[in-house]
Amino acid sequence: EEEELLVTYKNLWGKNLKMNLLALLSTLLFSFHKLATSKPVQGILKNKDSGETDFHQDDIVYKRRTQRSAMSCSGNCYWPRSEDGLVKIPVNISPEFSLEHKSVIIKAMEEFVTLTCIRFIKHTVEYDYINIVPGDRCWSYFGKIGGRQQLSLLKHG
Repeated sequence: EEEELLVTYKNLWGKNLKMNLLALLSTLLFSFHKLATSKPVQGILKNKDSGETDFHQDDIVYKRRTQRSAMSCSGNCYWPRSEDGLVKIPVNISPEFSLEHKSVIIKAMEEFVTLTCIRFIKHTVEYDYINIVPGDRCWSYFGKIGGRQQLSLLKHG
């Protein structure tokens, strides 16, 4: 049976839409082990069954099928690298965002592209993709989970 855990971050990135998106994209795209052991990340693992059933600001959800002590990725939580060496990730931005919000999201993704081998492409028919939606808090699944993968951004105004 799959169990979901929450990784809660202590307001590491603030409440800025662009910074929240960059933080959540980082979480989506990198392995759990590398992110969890990096210096700036101060995570708290909470078992969903311990009464913590609601998502909170900056929560990150990841699915696991193993014991808590085995948190490494077996390879299926990575977005694949294409033959040209780039990691191409299909993205859909919800039409519920205003043009201004979409512009901020696109600029954040463009900034991410300049720093990494990752290239965001418009989602068309791909099975695996990131679906960026407005919500009442920022959260995302951890790593690549397959299929439509929600990334929720707190929408101010």
